[in-house]
Amino acid sequence: MGRKKKGAEGEGDGAKKKKGNLVPAIIIAVGLVVGGKMMGGGGKGAAPASASVTTTTSTTVPGPVIKLDPITLNMTDGHFLRVGLGFQMSADVPAPAKPDTTDASGTYAKALDIAIKDLGGSSYQALVAPAGRDGAKQQLLADLKKAYPKEIEDVYFTEFVLQ
Repeated sequence: MGRKKKGAEGEGDGAKKKKGNLVPAIIIAVGLVVGGKMMGGGGKGAAPASASVTTTTSTTVPGPVIKLDPITLNMTDGHFLRVGLGFQMSADVPAPAKPDTTDASGTYAKALDIAIKDLGGSSYQALVAPAGRDGAKQQLLADLKKAYPKEIEDVYFTEFVLQ
């Protein structure tokens, strides 16, 4: 009979363990629901979440992004700039099966020349501030769009290191 008694106590311990796991789970669930409502995640009184919509000036659907290997430029004041470029192509430009980021084919040699002219003609002080970097990027994009009017939609700096 001692064995039956221990078995009965063992079953009771199992029930206590199950009940012990249930209480923290309920507390966590209630906390998530209350936290979600406090963050505006639902309920009648919750305000709708605002979303920022970014519009582009392009009328075409964006195509692939072609990323070139970074280049190092001499700047006008003796400093150096290491910059990596990514070109947002238009949807009319087919995505390459395997992008050639070294540009050995010369396809983007004109784009690299424009980047060297625009960014290499700048000074460290002009590019160190975010506004200066953004201005240089806008100038570079304008010059690239003149050279590649139907191909390049936007330009990204994938690396930008001033020294």
